[in-house]
Amino acid sequence: MKIKNIVLTLASAFAMALPLSAAEGDTANQKAQELDFIEQNGQKFVHVSTINSVEANTQFMQNMQLVNQQRRALLEFNERKKIALTEAEKTAIDEEMKKLTESLTKNSEAMIKAYGYSLTRDSIPVFIKTRLYRKLTDAEYAEMKNDPAMKEKLLVKGDDKYVLAHIVGTMRDNLVFQNNLNAIQQQNTRYNQVSEALKNMPNSDEKKKIEEENNKLGEILKKNKEEMAKLYGGFDLDHNYLMEVEESKLYIKVTEEEFIKAQQKAKEDALKKEAEAIVGTPDAK
Repeated sequence: MKIKNIVLTLASAFAMALPLSAAEGDTANQKAQELDFIEQNGQKFVHVSTINSVEANTQFMQNMQLVNQQRRALLEFNERKKIALTEAEKTAIDEEMKKLTESLTKNSEAMIKAYGYSLTRDSIPVFIKTRLYRKLTDAEYAEMKNDPAMKEKLLVKGDDKYVLAHIVGTMRDNLVFQNNLNAIQQQNTRYNQVSEALKNMPNSDEKKKIEEENNKLGEILKKNKEEMAKLYGGFDLDHNYLMEVEESKLYIKVTEEEFIKAQQKAKEDALKKEAEAIVGTPDAK
């Protein structure tokens, strides 16, 4: 089973500009609310942007991949310069680095403005709502496309056809899904590897013991596959899937001082919004 996440497509050109729009970088600070943050390994990450469509999430991930690619390319150029043998070679590398630095600076500024994303801070993108599509054979697609009830569930990407299997609709559910998927994939891989290895083992007490343990794992795996199918629209490890991110949030790591300031501002914004709502509501007569 392969999960294909389309938002991880890499941009091909290092020096390209980022196609961004204000709608793609709607920041949390634009909304008066209590502070939204994640605490991980003793570090705090504050919500800086929410990305609200499949297209915007695809673009964000492409943009993020691009600026990280550019940063890695600069490091590689720098290493090449250290071992350059001639001044002409060093000059050529300097020129390429200058162009790339200008592009990276421009793109990094655009990323900060649109999303609050910075190369200088650790960040955590979190899926809030995702769509899980099962890949179809041509025959399956031909049958389904004539069914009006299936029209909104079908998706075509190039030569590949998919049907919507399940919508994972909350942050918690997406985390649970990823944990479940990782666990069952590991179990499946382990079971298949041991089963294959047992074929070449001579009969012995050790082989019998391993077979018994693997059979127990097989029973657990079967139950987990059945549970995954129940929870996620017939999910099956033997099929290929496409995952599209419809809504996500970006969190960036902050210092304790920054966290306290952000928390205070969120409280002030919430109180201000509450006061405005009271003033704006006419008295009942």
